[in-house]
Amino acid sequence: SVLWLATSTYGLLRVSYFKSGKSLIAKDVKAFEFERNKKTVNDLFSVRKDNNGILWIGSRGDGVIRFNVNSYEYSFITSGKQFNSPVDDILTSCYAHDSTFYFGSCAGLLKLSESGEKLTEVPNKTRSGMREMIHGMQEDKTGCLWMSTNRGLEKYYAGFAHDYSELER
Repeated sequence: SVLWLATSTYGLLRVSYFKSGKSLIAKDVKAFEFERNKKTVNDLFSVRKDNNGILWIGSRGDGVIRFNVNSYEYSFITSGKQFNSPVDDILTSCYAHDSTFYFGSCAGLLKLSESGEKLTEVPNKTRSGMREMIHGMQEDKTGCLWMSTNRGLEKYYAGFAHDYSELER
C-alpha cells in the first residue's frame, strides 16, 4: 500500500508500507520536491488524490501542484495574481459532487477553472466572509460546502454564503 504525505519541510513523501499484525511498517520512503521559477517548492499543506491517479497538492504561495503519480510529471496551477499572493497559499481542497474542484486558501475560496489551468475566485452573492483563511472544507449530502475559517464556520451553496461566526443562542 502507498500513503502520500504533504510536508512543510520535505515536500511530498510517498510511503510504501505493509501491515504486520496491528502495526503498519514503512518499507520505502521517497521524497519529491518541485521547482517553479528556479525555486524549490517543498512547503506543502494538503494532498488529495483523484480517480485518475492525479495528486492535487496545496502549496505555500505557489498554488496547486497537479502531480501524476504514474509518470511523476507535474505542473503548477495558480490564480495568476502577483507572485506569492496569499490567494495561492492553498490549505485544503474538496472535490464536489457536481465535479467542481474547490480549494481553500489564505485569502478565501477558489475553484479550478473550466480549462483546468487557473484558480479562480468563487463568486459570492452575499456579503458574508468567503475571503477568510480556509483551513478545512467538506461537502454535505445536499451539496452545501462547509468551511472552517479564521472567523468561524461558513456555508456556501449556489453562489450564496452564510457566516456562522456568531451562532444564535
